[in-house]
Amino acid sequence: MKQLAWMIAALLPLPPNPMLDIREGDHSTSNVDANNNVLNDYAREFGPMDEARYQSAYWWRRLNRWMSLVGVIIIAVIVSSLLLFKIYDANLMNRSSWSS
Repeated sequence: MKQLAWMIAALLPLPPNPMLDIREGDHSTSNVDANNNVLNDYAREFGPMDEARYQSAYWWRRLNRWMSLVGVIIIAVIVSSLLLFKIYDANLMNRSSWSS
């Protein structure tokens, strides 16, 4: 069940990048008043940490997507090889029963 949850999580989108919101706020004209100094202080203090968290989540999400794909391919190879072996084994049994 846990593996299925990981595969579903690989398809979910990440939240928006917090640095984009901060950068958009820097270019607005409302930065003139004193109330935005708190936002700017927050951005300077926690911005790099938020960016690092976002980049880490982005990296892990991409890795999760690739590993989910690899897992599906491995499962498909195992199932198809078992089916092919069963078909080959059934054909071999039919041939041996005709020979006797």
